[in-house]
Amino acid sequence: MGGLFLSGGGNAEQTREINEYFIQKIDSGKPLLYIPLAGDPEFRTYDRCLDYVKSMFNPLGASEIKMWTDLREKTFDDVMQFSAVYISGGDPMRILKKFKETAFDEVLTHYHEAGGTIYGQSAGANILGKKITVMDDMENGNLHALNLINGHSVWCHYQEKSDLKLYEYVDGFDTHIIAIPEGTAVYATPQKLSVLGSNEAYFFENENKALLEKI
Repeated sequence: MGGLFLSGGGNAEQTREINEYFIQKIDSGKPLLYIPLAGDPEFRTYDRCLDYVKSMFNPLGASEIKMWTDLREKTFDDVMQFSAVYISGGDPMRILKKFKETAFDEVLTHYHEAGGTIYGQSAGANILGKKITVMDDMENGNLHALNLINGHSVWCHYQEKSDLKLYEYVDGFDTHIIAIPEGTAVYATPQKLSVLGSNEAYFFENENKALLEKI
């Protein structure tokens, strides 16, 4: 299994420490794959999104960044040419729909199982968990995502005022939740959850809220 970077959100300045650690963990001699499909291209074009991602990662040592906006017929072998996959934020339902329509969810799962590193930013992190956990109502929130984190789900942009809703999700959806504020990320491996960044992150299990350890 590869490592997963689960970012709670934030701008380039807020996530710089996380991004530096990410670049150190991957092979800078191979290109980085960027998938912007959670975003709305009518609000911000994909080319503008790519420019922003390059401005974050190129100064830190990323040699080349390639963007995919069409996932049809993309294969495991296609993805294996990359050092890692970076999935940016937006609407998790939009990108999950694209993944499932093209069977890219299966490709990405295979990539992760083969040791590939995935960095999910906000919505990009949310879809890597067991359930989508950003909806206001319980019925629409109970939607299966890629389930790459030992059966855990991800809650991004975490604030303490969300605790009651988090306990409701844990109780109603049979999942544990990793709650991550902006400017913070959790690095997930099969053995451990470790925190990067400026704030604390938490693990919600049953009626318990536990502080995750920092790297």
